[in-house]
Amino acid sequence: MFGETALRKVCATVSDELKLYPHLSEAVYQRALQVELLRQHDVEAVETEVVLPVFYRELHVGTVRADMVVHPKANADFPCPKETVIELKKAPKITQSHVDQLSTYVSLQMQQTEDTVHGAVVNFGVRPPEIRFLSGDEYWDALRYERNRCPGDDDPTRSPSPVRERSRSRSRSPERDR
Repeated sequence: MFGETALRKVCATVSDELKLYPHLSEAVYQRALQVELLRQHDVEAVETEVVLPVFYRELHVGTVRADMVVHPKANADFPCPKETVIELKKAPKITQSHVDQLSTYVSLQMQQTEDTVHGAVVNFGVRPPEIRFLSGDEYWDALRYERNRCPGDDDPTRSPSPVRERSRSRSRSPERDR
């Protein structure tokens, strides 16, 4: 993954350079971040607006666009020299929907490359920029879990374990109040 420390530093540089312009779009931050990332010596390429196909039962049903994919050089001095998908936001804070969106992009990119890809949501709506990282290893763990799950785990016809039903009534009988 493009190093967390390095990404924080690059995003802070972009934010500081553009601080005089409070109403810039995500597209401006995207281009500035791309320029700044390419100035790094350990980054081979930065793709923007990366089209990721979505398949349903082996049929192409649509596409999504990841804001950026950073490709480190093969000899990069990162903790893990893997691709990093970056989703840019300009919002009051990073929400769960932003993280879910990134998770989708990371999963789709990993399906394409058949390798681990990491991700980060970068929010330029606050200073310093807020960044939430996502490890692609979690995708492989979830996939392994799905493959090893027992076949009847989600079967709605399977009888649940006996649980004592609680009374739904919260009112008291008149005799009890005396």
